[in-house]
Amino acid sequence: HFGWDDDNKLERIDLKSASFPESDYSKSLTHTYESATRLMTRLYGPPSLENSIPPSSQLKDPGVVVSHVWQLEEGSLLLGVVKNKGTYHILIRFSQKRVGQ
Repeated sequence: HFGWDDDNKLERIDLKSASFPESDYSKSLTHTYESATRLMTRLYGPPSLENSIPPSSQLKDPGVVVSHVWQLEEGSLLLGVVKNKGTYHILIRFSQKRVGQ
């Protein structure tokens, strides 16, 4: 997904995993989350914000909980978990906005 500002300039790119039902949260989704976290850390170094995967009960529907933020040369990279219509997926967002500073 691409996000555009009012001047039609690209401001973010969202990547998301396949959706997982609640029954797969603690196993399959957690494995995908940990793999994504390791890959982003290998590519971009240690995150400036780092938390554990949020418990499924912490997510509203619809909602997102960001657990990791990396500061990039121009913007930020966010990693978190989204709940939408009773299913969950991993979100990786590249944003031109600086987050958490």
